Amino acid sequence: MIYWILDVNTPYLKELSIPERASVYGRVHATMSDHPHMVVVKQISFSDPHSRYYRSGYKRSEIVDGEEVQWNILGDLYDFHKGTEHIHPEALEELQSIVESVKQGYFEEIYEEYEVNSFYEVLFLEVYHMILDRTLVKKCRNCDRYFVVKNLNVEYCSRLIDPDEESLDNRTCSDVGPKRSYMKKLEEDLPLKFYDRSYKTHYARINSGKMTKQEFFLWHQEAKEKLEMVRANTYDFEKFKIWLKK
Repeated sequence: MIYWILDVNTPYLKELSIPERASVYGRVHATMSDHPHMVVVKQISFSDPHSRYYRSGYKRSEIVDGEEVQWNILGDLYDFHKGTEHIHPEALEELQSIVESVKQGYFEEIYEEYEVNSFYEVLFLEVYHMILDRTLVKKCRNCDRYFVVKNLNVEYCSRLIDPDEESLDNRTCSDVGPKRSYMKKLEEDLPLKFYDRSYKTHYARINSGKMTKQEFFLWHQEAKEKLEMVRANTYDFEKFKIWLKK
């Protein structure tokens, strides 16, 4: 589901919206999966259904005709819509106290609970809510694990590098990934590797006074053109290496 619906790099689907991708997933997997649909029991409440505070926090005791009587002070408020004439003053005080606390930010979100019978259902619900929240993910180019993306141009996650790599303590994939990716590209692209080496050499000549910035700029422009010519097989690679050493 993540790959089909939320992965921004999935072929054929990345131009579609998340609801459109979910529709594609549903059509394809309805005929393939053992679990094409999911049925769960959902409970919605406006307060924590497991909190004893709501169940017993407002109980009071009174002596009526010599006997102790317990009652829920907020019970009077069930008839609040009929008017306040017959509502216990203490219930109205509690109501006002609750209203003030909500004004100050002490309020709760609506509670949703699901009754699940398998770990598969737990995972399904997790992805379902990611779909509702329009959560986008992609695989990190360094560790190859999914991460949530806010900026689609980001290619590396913020996970810490494997602690076994002692020289990389407290460094993340985003710290080391770009350099690793570039070094791998150099190994796979020999013309680029020789170009990169020569670039560093020529750039160092600016600091040593052997080359002006204008001269470096002109060399750089020509070097890039020759690099593309080598890649297009219109310029000999060996001649390119010799020219880079000048």
